[in-house]
Amino acid sequence: MNRNITIRLSALVVIFLFCVLLLHAQAPSLTIGNVGVCNNSTVSVPLTGSNLTNIGAITLYIDFDPQSLSYDSVENINPQLSQLLANAPSASRVSLVWSKTSGASFMNNELLLKLKFTILKKSEKRLKSFGKNFLIGLIPATVLTLM
Repeated sequence: MNRNITIRLSALVVIFLFCVLLLHAQAPSLTIGNVGVCNNSTVSVPLTGSNLTNIGAITLYIDFDPQSLSYDSVENINPQLSQLLANAPSASRVSLVWSKTSGASFMNNELLLKLKFTILKKSEKRLKSFGKNFLIGLIPATVLTLM
């Protein structure tokens, strides 16, 4: 009888420790880097990711002040993001779209890409996506084996 209680108690402790570890897991995040600028120059702004595991698709809209910046291009695209599509549907927004059936992972502030802008005038405004923070919806990619 004591052995049965010990086994049940041990199982509860293991479950409790597993739940504690899950609660302390790092949240996924995307970060737009801060860079120094000069008027009438170009700048490459890094977009990095942390704790992004098995991502199957990305749709990202990045807003900026068109009085201060002009979007030029995307450069240094991470090889995992081959076939990334980028465009500027308006003078104040860059759209990034990517998908892949096998998924991609980005850990520890890993570089996804750099956004290249021409500086029209120096400003204190920052690049943003959906207000102050990125909105990230993580849907794990599922790999199906076909015969």
